[in-house]
Amino acid sequence: MKPDDTRLIDSLEEDMYNDKFFLQANNTRTRVRYASEMAAGIEVDAIEAGLSKDAARMLSIRALEYMTGLVLVAE
Repeated sequence: MKPDDTRLIDSLEEDMYNDKFFLQANNTRTRVRYASEMAAGIEVDAIEAGLSKDAARMLSIRALEYMTGLVLVAE
């Protein structure tokens, strides 16, 4: 990762934390759908902000794990 990636990731993780409160009020299907859309948006925003593609992908995976409570495993 590039040196500025950590700072950007911290900022985007704060946004994920705030959105998790909204997700707790919804049913599981809605929560997972919303989290997937949110993670895709986070990945695009991160790349546009200068984060490397690999770091942006890892951030979107962490967003999904955090917001859904699931642990994702790469194949």
